[in-house]
Amino acid sequence: MLSANLEAPLNIECLMDEKDVRGYIKRGDFEMISVPILERVKVPLENALQEAHLTVDNIHSIEVVRSSVSGSRVPAIIKILTEYFGKEPRSTLNASECVARGCALQCAILSPTFKVHESFPFSIAMSWKGPSNDSENGALDHQHSAIVFPKGNLIPSVKTITFYRYSTFFVDVVYANIIDPCIPSKISTYTVFKC
Repeated sequence: MLSANLEAPLNIECLMDEKDVRGYIKRGDFEMISVPILERVKVPLENALQEAHLTVDNIHSIEVVRSSVSGSRVPAIIKILTEYFGKEPRSTLNASECVARGCALQCAILSPTFKVHESFPFSIAMSWKGPSNDSENGALDHQHSAIVFPKGNLIPSVKTITFYRYSTFFVDVVYANIIDPCIPSKISTYTVFKC
C-alpha cells in the first residue's frame, strides 16, 4: 500500500493483553525503519558488477521487472537503484515477458546451434566424516571437505569422486564460502551404505 500511497493504515491484532492497535504509518517512517534491510539491496548489485568485471559506467540502462507482489514496486528500491547506477531504471518489461525471455535464453543454452555457456554462481563442495585412517576399526571421525565445482565452472559438468570406506557414511553437498545468511549452505545429503 505504501508503494502507491504516502500513508497507509496499520492494524495489529492482539498486540498485548488482547488489545488491538490501529493507526497510520507514513512511507518515510517505514523507509527509515527499513534502512538496514534496504541497504542489503546494494550487495548483489556490487557482486554482479564485480563478477562481470564491469563498472557502473559500463551499464547503459537498468530494467526493473515489475509485478503486483514484487519488491521492485517499492519506491525506496527504485531510489537505491537510481543512486547506485546514476540513472533512472526503466520498467517497460512485465513479469510474463521476463519469464518468456528467460525461457528463450535457456533454449539457446541447450541448443547446439548457439554457443551460450552457463556456469555455477557459487562454489559447490562435498563434506563427509570418516575414520582418520579409513580402516575397519578406525577410531575417531574427522570432517573432510573438498570443492568439487569451483565458482564459474561450466554447466553441464561431470566429476567422478572415489571414496574408500569400510562402513556406512554420509556425504553433504554444500555451497562453499557463502557469506549471505539468507542463502542456506546445505544443498543435499547422501547416505552411502556398506555393501
